[in-house]
Amino acid sequence: MGEREAAINQWQKAVAIDKKHARIKMALAVALYDRGDIDRGLATAEEALKLDKGVSDLKYLKEKYFWGEKLLADAQKLLAHPRIQALLSQAE
Repeated sequence: MGEREAAINQWQKAVAIDKKHARIKMALAVALYDRGDIDRGLATAEEALKLDKGVSDLKYLKEKYFWGEKLLADAQKLLAHPRIQALLSQAE
């Protein structure tokens, strides 16, 4: 099992324990999306953003939660998706 698959496995376990943890859901969403599981990644990101729009703030995730450059770059791609942009624009 590669690092990404191991991370997905751990994040899935964490989400099973706490279904309302937006940051973990967003990390899982990013990994799923990057793996090519687009629909599941988008759906998980939408769940995370509905819990806390703050998980779209990459600077915050980097500084407060020490997200690495790869995870941040992948998150940026996910957040640029039109479905996610539409959800984020609803909050404004």
